Amino acid sequence: MNDQSLALPLQEPLARFEAMKNQALTHIAHHDTEIAIRSCQRLNKAHPNNPESWYISSSLALKMKDPTNGIAAIKRALALAPDNGEFLLRYSHFLILSGDKKQARKVLLTNIDVLQQHAQSQQSVNGYGELALQLNAVAEYQMAAKCYQNALLFSPNNGELYFNLASVQRYLGLLSEAEANFDLAIKYNPNDAEAYLQRSSLKKQTRENNHLESLRQAIKTTSNHPIARAQLHYALAKELEDLKDYQVSFEQLKLGAHCRRRHMNYRVEQDVEALNLIRTTYDKHWFEQTKANSKEQTQGAPAIFILGLPRTGSTLVERIVSSHSQVTNAGELNDFAVCMMEHAQQHLRGEPSKAQMIQAASQVNANQLGKSYLKRVSNLEINTEKFVDKLPLNSLYLGLIGTALPSAKLIHVKRHPMDTCYAIYKQIFTQGYPFSYDLEELGRYYIAHHRLMEHWLDTMGSRILQVNYEQVVADLETQARRLLAHCGLAFESQCLQFNHNKSASTTASASQVRQGIYNTSVQRWRCYEVQLQPLKKQLEAAGIDCS
Repeated sequence: MNDQSLALPLQEPLARFEAMKNQALTHIAHHDTEIAIRSCQRLNKAHPNNPESWYISSSLALKMKDPTNGIAAIKRALALAPDNGEFLLRYSHFLILSGDKKQARKVLLTNIDVLQQHAQSQQSVNGYGELALQLNAVAEYQMAAKCYQNALLFSPNNGELYFNLASVQRYLGLLSEAEANFDLAIKYNPNDAEAYLQRSSLKKQTRENNHLESLRQAIKTTSNHPIARAQLHYALAKELEDLKDYQVSFEQLKLGAHCRRRHMNYRVEQDVEALNLIRTTYDKHWFEQTKANSKEQTQGAPAIFILGLPRTGSTLVERIVSSHSQVTNAGELNDFAVCMMEHAQQHLRGEPSKAQMIQAASQVNANQLGKSYLKRVSNLEINTEKFVDKLPLNSLYLGLIGTALPSAKLIHVKRHPMDTCYAIYKQIFTQGYPFSYDLEELGRYYIAHHRLMEHWLDTMGSRILQVNYEQVVADLETQARRLLAHCGLAFESQCLQFNHNKSASTTASASQVRQGIYNTSVQRWRCYEVQLQPLKKQLEAAGIDCS
């Protein structure tokens, strides 16, 4: 299409508006971006007091993934129609895209009655479904669950809605309800492999109550989609392990891991090189130089970073600490990494390699980086003195975190090497951790990460509190007191009853943290000692004690 199509004959105002609107919508739908921009500009100029014209401009911004201009346009629409539920949903959506979840949550909760009326008026899944997605994004899980339940009134056989509802209930610790809805998700969508996987993870299966046959049947009949097949194998492996059928469990696990790995474009050598480069770049000289160049300190950093490899017990430690009255669980945030990359880009051109990014990040101004992080997390809903940032692989940025946020508390959670590796291997991750699907690659990554953590402990000393999962399980109170003291917090007894903490958990351990302290995962790797022997030899050859 060309710009000549923007010429319109003289028409009545309403008819002319409709013609201009339809023209703009057509260009947006056909991805005619430049013409769509001019079309929207003309529409806004000709009809500045019509809220729909600004809403259309926001639709173009949404198509272009431009939350800044989208927010500006939708705010103009809302100024003219402040109680329009569709406009409010669009505004909240843009705020979430921009990273301002605190303001998005405020918009949603302040206008919840209007938004629910809007959803009800649509008499369809879309109304409540979109509202539920946004409430879920701002961690209002109970309200999101209610919206999914309302959506099911319009579409009672919708497997996707049952899955979404069950997922939210899992976050909230409503495990029986979640299991029932995962059952319905599978009933109405038998090909939903993730529903099988999540259902298996909710509780320990028994000889009398399990899903072995349905899983085996699903593996036979499912499509050849690699992730779906892998999820089913992982689910079956988990249930077989619950039933102590260890040999067959490991066979299924290996099938699932192989299925996942062979469809990934990944080279562990690149990650190992990156971890080694981090270790040599952020050496003692770097710390001394950075400290000498820091003329001011970032004050009042309320963050508690809990980090390490995944599946080491970091969620358990987070639940203990965040059960304190002065601590909020902010979740697994990527905010520090985002800020770090934004600052590093100032020293780069084009598409940098990992090595170039590591070198550039070492040159950023630590004080400015710390301020950027604190500004970014200020958009979160945190109403306590401190908050927990529990992204495991923040361990890669520990040198920068420590210098950018000198008053932040740093906690490294560690677990027996073999238990750590086996726990990682048996977890299929939604994203990230590509080294986890091959035991030899997993061993290589573990060794490189182990050496990096030893380096941080050597260079940063007492700034980092190292906590052993096995010690927490064996003596909860002593370790809880130690954790809280490190964070500058007075002991509170509710930290020992962390399983009563009603706040949501969205990690892979969301079901386990509801069980309280248990030691059945300690030395679990020995059930697979034969299968894991090559990995053990690999770690021991690198000087890692696996006894």
